[in-house]
Amino acid sequence: MGCGASAQPVADATVQRTLQQVEYMVNVAIHAALKSCILYACDTARVEGGFSNNPRIRFGLPRELEKFGSTCSGIGLSSQVDDFVVLLNRAAETAVPACKTVLMGAADRLHIASARALYESKDPNTGFTGMSSRGNAGSR
Repeated sequence: MGCGASAQPVADATVQRTLQQVEYMVNVAIHAALKSCILYACDTARVEGGFSNNPRIRFGLPRELEKFGSTCSGIGLSSQVDDFVVLLNRAAETAVPACKTVLMGAADRLHIASARALYESKDPNTGFTGMSSRGNAGSR
């Protein structure tokens, strides 16, 4: 029985330590990847045309104003409607630096379980970033 019985606790401790190291490395990698994505997205979106020239994030006329916009276009005011949409997208571009701060803070607080939930979420707007940034939005 000599060495078999006493080797088990040592092996368990080694496995535990290895798992903790792997978890730490995965956490560091997730944070680095997320922050890299945030920086890229913010650098891309903050420039003039960053929203309006990107169909994936471009703001159109809000749904609540579509009928109004159609009426305006019908009476010759379509350029004013277009100007409003441009203004919305420019406002979004101007807001990016403040959003970057909120997103980077959310990334700093991200845990592996939260990252997995966010990744598996069908609607990332209700995932970790939405929950963790809500409290900061009004403080700016």
